[in-house]
Amino acid sequence: MSSNLKSDLFITDLENNNRCHFMDLELKYKATDKMNFFLLGNNLLNEKYYQQKSNTDYSAYISQTNVTPRYFLLTMEYNF
Repeated sequence: MSSNLKSDLFITDLENNNRCHFMDLELKYKATDKMNFFLLGNNLLNEKYYQQKSNTDYSAYISQTNVTPRYFLLTMEYNF
């Protein structure tokens, strides 16, 4: 069995301490020489959106992008 945990932290606004933290997980289980199982979990912390803010003397900019909600995917691989 092998696993991979990926974590990304984005600090989008230093003044207000706004952060977006994304975490993904992948597990692989080798059942036989020909059969593998994979479990994939994306957005484990279930962040709803990614928001970026920018302020200058002349303008204010806010961008918000919705992200895919938390989901899990189980797959099987079989080699003939």
